Amino acid sequence: MSNQEKLQMAHNILTNIVSAPGYDQIPDLVKRTIFSRVLTASHRVGAVAALPPEKRQAYLQTITEKVAAELQPGDTP
Repeated sequence: MSNQEKLQMAHNILTNIVSAPGYDQIPDLVKRTIFSRVLTASHRVGAVAALPPEKRQAYLQTITEKVAAELQPGDTP
């Protein structure tokens, strides 16, 4: 994945977030965190795309499990 593709992906995600209802009411510190996480994630996607398929699958499984654990009701990340 080229840098241009990573930047385009981040732009698309952030455009959807910024265009969402209620975005203006989000505190600036939270907005900064959102932007940082999106940019970091887009960089990781590019790195994962360069992995061999079996390593990529294992990494994606790890991420899926982590996100599922973070989304459990009553838990705070």
